[in-house]
Amino acid sequence: MMDKLITCLLIDDDQDDHEFFSIALKQAFPQAACACVSNCLEATNQLHNKIIPIPDYIFMDWNLPYLEAKECVKCLKALSGLEKTCIFILSGLIPFVSVKELNELGLQKVLKKQDSVNRLSEELAAAIH
Repeated sequence: MMDKLITCLLIDDDQDDHEFFSIALKQAFPQAACACVSNCLEATNQLHNKIIPIPDYIFMDWNLPYLEAKECVKCLKALSGLEKTCIFILSGLIPFVSVKELNELGLQKVLKKQDSVNRLSEELAAAIH
């Protein structure tokens, strides 16, 4: 699709989703780099300590262990350097989040996890463009 270098971070506690997401992202953006972590605490720690680079895009599951999604977004937004990072919810069950709440949290969009790599790749390409 596009050869633009983009960086992503996936926050999801399901290891199978890490692989599925990485494959779909590479299909949509062959030059993409993706880091995957299992929870928000791990994400904020690795970003704060510069273990992983500040990504262009963060995709996170709505149902995460240790810290609920709304709190996770606030923690991410508080980190230095993430001001321009776009944050998306990518979840199996679409949570009811009003447009007002999306805007207040600074989220771009809520995306539904797809059951095929091709469909997820298309969803990611549409979200990132």
